[in-house]
Amino acid sequence: GLKHHSRGAAVGLFFIFCISRIVSIALGLIVFTSFENIARFMVQLIFAYLFFQGVRGAMTFHYLSHPDYSAIEPEPEAAIAGTDAASGAPSPEEGE
Repeated sequence: GLKHHSRGAAVGLFFIFCISRIVSIALGLIVFTSFENIARFMVQLIFAYLFFQGVRGAMTFHYLSHPDYSAIEPEPEAAIAGTDAASGAPSPEEGE
């Protein structure tokens, strides 16, 4: 999953982690009665932040490695071949 920069795996891990923390709070497994419990929750928030950064990294990797080719306009054939589009003769830059 994440080893291959999978966006679905990154989002899935983030949501599974968040849902497990919400269920733990709802069931009373995580309570905020002492400093120790609050410190544990802060560590869990750090892990949530790191999972979120993993989601951002997977999304950015996909965006950078899969460019949108439909938005790129192709060059005219004359510019590629180095000829004048109207006459078919070599362009002045190429002829010298």
